[in-house]
Amino acid sequence: MNNELRGSILHLIESQPVLKQGRKAEMAEILSLNSDCGGVIPEWLIELMTNYPLCGAQFGWESPDLDEDDVEEDIKGLSWTSYLLHLAKKDSYPLLAWVDWSTPAGMREVMLETYIGIELLKHGYINVAHDGSSSDPYFVPIDCGDNPPLFAVSVCAPADPDLIMKEELFLVSETLSEFFLKIKKVEIVCSP
Repeated sequence: MNNELRGSILHLIESQPVLKQGRKAEMAEILSLNSDCGGVIPEWLIELMTNYPLCGAQFGWESPDLDEDDVEEDIKGLSWTSYLLHLAKKDSYPLLAWVDWSTPAGMREVMLETYIGIELLKHGYINVAHDGSSSDPYFVPIDCGDNPPLFAVSVCAPADPDLIMKEELFLVSETLSEFFLKIKKVEIVCSP
């Protein structure tokens, strides 16, 4: 695994000790998923999922695209607890977008049972997370090394694979390590 990616995860675990309560993927479940996906899950992602307690963690990160109007209109990107905290501490609590890191079962569901996931898997993208409020899936490309960019796709994307690839992949972060360094709060939504 890339040292920059490893360092960002270790920093996250150190700065957010609640993450230690998360779950590591079992090697058998991730290898079964990899087999069902045609053996395309890269070794670095298998290492990430099995060595660090990311599964079931919800990450709150400061998104440049999130503003007060988004929150007031539809609580976009905030868990209910975070929204209540935001209302209580409006001036001191940062607006956070929330991403739920996938478990192998969640990855399986997205990549093998949803149209978007099936199409993106065919184009070399692996699901790793989903938006905490909209359920938009997040993907990493398998051909960009061991610290790839992170993309989101709207669950409302058109049923046209060419359009998804050209117009519906939204860059969330230039690298996974950069994404992990943007995380300001961690909640565990799925126990080990």
